This record gives sequence, structure tokens and C-alpha cells, in this order.
Amino acid sequence: MALAHHLTFAACQSWAGTTRLVSELVRMVYLTFYVQCAGYGDTEIARFADAEAALEKCILRAGDDETCRISPGERALVEPILQQADTQLFLAPRQALIEAYKRLDRFLRSSNESPLPQAA
Repeated sequence: MALAHHLTFAACQSWAGTTRLVSELVRMVYLTFYVQCAGYGDTEIARFADAEAALEKCILRAGDDETCRISPGERALVEPILQQADTQLFLAPRQALIEAYKRLDRFLRSSNESPLPQAA
């Protein structure tokens, strides 16, 4: 899973990124947030919101061909979340990851715009 995250992130830093790949990175941000809610991580909620906003900007810039490229500034906002995701995959028990996936699935089927707290 970590390899998939890193390959997706690398593709999105070049012209191989697509809206679908950037959406996968948004899911990674949300999943990392949910695992942190289970007690595995200490990133400020605002950092998750910053990464989410950066990825959304990237998607909004996509042209008709849906090509996306993460800018260096956006990379700096997403990379710390990616690093935390790596740490969580190593340290969090499988059950915490499974529960986080379940929460992500429920969110994706909801009409909510973001799982992050509004205060972020």
C-alpha cells in the first residue's frame, strides 16, 4: 500500500498524473486522518486540511484530458501526510487500518464534502 501511495505521488509530480490518481491521494489523506483518530499519529488537523485543499486545487487545474500535476508548493503540503501514512502502515495494528478503511468507505458513500472537522 505504501508503494502504491508513493508511485501515485511520483506520477502526480510529473505529467503522468490524472484526476483519478490525485483523487487516490485525497483518499490517502482521509485514511491517514482516520488512522490518526484511532490513536496513531500526531499531525495537526490543519495539515490534513492543507493537503486536502492542495490536492483539490490540483484537480481543479486539470484540463479536458484530466492531466494533473502537483506543484512544488502542493507537494510540500502533501508529503508530510504521505510520510505519516507510511509510519501508520508500519506501526498501527491491522484492526485500526481496517476500521479506518471502513470509515473511509462510509464517507465516500455519504454526501459530505470532507471528513475533516470544519474548524480545520
